[in-house]
Amino acid sequence: MNRQDAKNAFSQRLRQEKKIKICVYKLFRIAICLFMLLFPAIINGYPLTFDDTATYIGSGFDSYVPQDRPIFYGFFIRQTSLGISLWLTVVAQSLLLLFCLRILNKYFFRKNSSIWLIFALSFLSGVSWVTSCVMPDIFIPIGILSVLEILFFKSLLNKYEKVILFCIFCLSIMVHLSSIPILLLFLITILAIAQIANINILRIKRDILYLLTTIILLSFIIIPGINKTQNAGFSLSKGGPVFFAARLSEARVLKPLMEFECPKLRTKACDYINDYSSNLNKFLWDSSSPFNKFWNSDFEKAAKDFSPINKKFFSHPKLVFQFAMSSLNNTFKQLITFDIYDFLKPPDKYVKNQISIHLPNDKSLLKDTFDNFKTKLPIWTGDDQPVNVPIFVYYLNNFYAFVFYISFLFIVIFTTIDLIKKTPLLYAHYLILLLILSVIINALVVGTLSSYFHRYQARVIWLVPLCLIIYLHQNKVLSQLTGRKGE
Repeated sequence: MNRQDAKNAFSQRLRQEKKIKICVYKLFRIAICLFMLLFPAIINGYPLTFDDTATYIGSGFDSYVPQDRPIFYGFFIRQTSLGISLWLTVVAQSLLLLFCLRILNKYFFRKNSSIWLIFALSFLSGVSWVTSCVMPDIFIPIGILSVLEILFFKSLLNKYEKVILFCIFCLSIMVHLSSIPILLLFLITILAIAQIANINILRIKRDILYLLTTIILLSFIIIPGINKTQNAGFSLSKGGPVFFAARLSEARVLKPLMEFECPKLRTKACDYINDYSSNLNKFLWDSSSPFNKFWNSDFEKAAKDFSPINKKFFSHPKLVFQFAMSSLNNTFKQLITFDIYDFLKPPDKYVKNQISIHLPNDKSLLKDTFDNFKTKLPIWTGDDQPVNVPIFVYYLNNFYAFVFYISFLFIVIFTTIDLIKKTPLLYAHYLILLLILSVIINALVVGTLSSYFHRYQARVIWLVPLCLIIYLHQNKVLSQLTGRKGE
């Protein structure tokens, strides 16, 4: 080997070593980010679960369509857990969020600052509690971010990033029924703003916007079609009519509707006109409710009896107006109802049973939430039983609420000052506006179609502190504090 060959071999070895070091460094950064996004699960010793987790595990592994939700998150659990552990599932959904935040970081922040963005969000908001829970809630904000990044960051994305974002968007639609109206209304909102604002500033590609809208509309065919292949009928959900009746009852319009329509209709639902609870949870899940006592919680059978009543609802303008007012009331309540306590509910017997059957390796790890913390406070979240939470979680929850209100206040103040000074609107202003609107849309949809629960808003409320971080960085406040030039 001559001197030149030796030199080339040495250079090649150095390049290989450099690639290995870069790869190890990137993996280390990803591991740090995952640690921050999953620290509640790590402290707990196991991923957090919710009552519905049992249904998702069972439907995924046993390949059946639940009566009141899609099967796709169950499939997601089955594929990502590999039948080994739910740890792999929460890692997978955290990686999806990490990917979306990395794309956001690529546009607004410096190249290697994603770890600091994750740290800020994990410390200042409850996002890590959402990613640590085996529930599809995290896919709502992931879907929102994927929409914004597909529409606005197209020129920055390589083809692999575009494909991944489209896959994330499609998955977000399929795993939870509420994501369909939320993301559809979000896209309509973007289109409306694009019509009003300068389209060149927003840089929206109409064809992509229409494509995303078409994908959502196709879900009304795809989800029922897949349900049909699983012998579950051609429908989004068998529980839809029952959930809507429960919502009508909560709005206190079901009884007057029945009083007017039942003399004309022959339906079993009319037999219990005075027995329906105005509490949505009790209507659906209480053992003494007519739905459980007389229909044995069978959504399909109950749907046949409630559907004729539901169809008559829109022919009563006064009741529709009363329902609309109830929905607005729920929306306002939902906007300020975002405690993290729902993620701390101990796994019930159904969750434990499904894990022991389908994920036996996890059986020894499963225990009551934060069982290693002895000093706890009973917190009432609207259920019949309080949630016992460690004291540090109580203070964390209050801190997250404080950060949210401060973030929202500063955003309003800063943007108002910009408008008064007639400061040229930055690209960040539009993104912040859309993120804030997405939080409102989430509250509006669940407040209209369901009711207000802490978990529903906790899944997206962390987007507000993210907005403040984007604003400060874009306006070079953070750049001055860190002594580097803004981008």
